[in-house]
Amino acid sequence: MPKFIIIILLLFFNFSSLSFANEFGDEEMVEETTQVSTSSDPLLYFNKVMFHTYKTMYRFGVKYVAIAYNALPLYAKNRLLYFSINVKEPTSALNHFLQLRINSGLESSFRFVVNSTLGVFGMWDVMGALGMPKKDNDFGATLYFMGVPEGPYLILFGPSNLRDSIGTATAMYAEQFYFPQHDTLAKTNIPLWGGSDGFGVSSSTAITVVFFADFYRQNESLLTSSFDEYSLIKEMFTNTRRMDLQRIAGYD
Repeated sequence: MPKFIIIILLLFFNFSSLSFANEFGDEEMVEETTQVSTSSDPLLYFNKVMFHTYKTMYRFGVKYVAIAYNALPLYAKNRLLYFSINVKEPTSALNHFLQLRINSGLESSFRFVVNSTLGVFGMWDVMGALGMPKKDNDFGATLYFMGVPEGPYLILFGPSNLRDSIGTATAMYAEQFYFPQHDTLAKTNIPLWGGSDGFGVSSSTAITVVFFADFYRQNESLLTSSFDEYSLIKEMFTNTRRMDLQRIAGYD
């Protein structure tokens, strides 16, 4: 399968969790209400196309991954979630350093080393239990602290904005250097769609599925109760993202 397909799947898993929460009913999304938005949306028509595209992908495929994940015992979910958080720790550390938050960068680096060893690949948050909690960070936040404006709301890598979409693309490019690639079907010499390289599965793809499924588990009742999915998702993303940036600004 062409690498382009793998990239699309990774983008979908990593940032589209909000877009597809209302899949269990067959109701079509009703026309948006005329409410005041906290985010600019000049790309409304493009965003609507992407919204429904992602929602269709979720309904006919990815939701079954979430269902399988949510069927696991809570203990197993926590191990997968902590492991996934730990794998993202190097990205957080790098962005701490880029923002000149040296103490936070050293803490994230130390958390990764200890949790990867004593915590058995991060499945147990040893450092969190010892009073050193995780400090998430990302390249979109780095652009924010460099003074780059957020730009319009943009559903390209799931609900986002122009600035964070650039950050996401940059992070995805960087991740290929430290996420191992597992060409599972390529080893069986099974060509797909006329290709010769088989089907490649990135470790980061599998890991971000955990974040997606865990988000859905925690927010299903709220999201499925909305008659205006598009607006709700846009406002939830915008408000949550701005709070995240304030939280990151509070680091050392």
